[in-house]
Amino acid sequence: MALKYILLTHLSTKAVNGATLVRTINALPYWQVNSQQVYTELKRMTSYGWISMSTTEHSYQPTERQYIVEKEGREALANWLGRKLAFPATRDELCAKLMASGSMDSSDVIHSHLLSGLHQTQQALNNILLYLENVAHDRQKASSAKLQCKQLQARIQWLNECIDETLEREVMIVPEVL
Repeated sequence: MALKYILLTHLSTKAVNGATLVRTINALPYWQVNSQQVYTELKRMTSYGWISMSTTEHSYQPTERQYIVEKEGREALANWLGRKLAFPATRDELCAKLMASGSMDSSDVIHSHLLSGLHQTQQALNNILLYLENVAHDRQKASSAKLQCKQLQARIQWLNECIDETLEREVMIVPEVL
């Protein structure tokens, strides 16, 4: 839903081609896209009259399409900014697996999932910290990255607590050797 507004935001400063938009958005710590999503949304926004497309012929490469925001697109972006914010939906497969593991003897599998989740979350945090170093001068970009940092730090803490709990349960389950 918000992809069109993210695109409008990036297009509102200058004309940009689709490949540049994909790279720019994927460099953000809070949103990932693929080319098909971007080009589908660009086509849709062109039909709404929010953006226009111009082409540039080059002898050394295929025709380049660049997109720019029109007045209607700026109005749509302003309207979206003014709308009440919806709390993000949570869909976390790891949490679902943790819940399911309570009815099964699967501590080894869950422990493995927790370690994998911890590793992936630490990698994501490292990526955002690098991003923060590059955008420290831009308060708005830094602000959203800081939120992501705090969320990932909280998840790392939670994952460590879950790992500790699974290890404690394994110790309690191991029978005493006489």
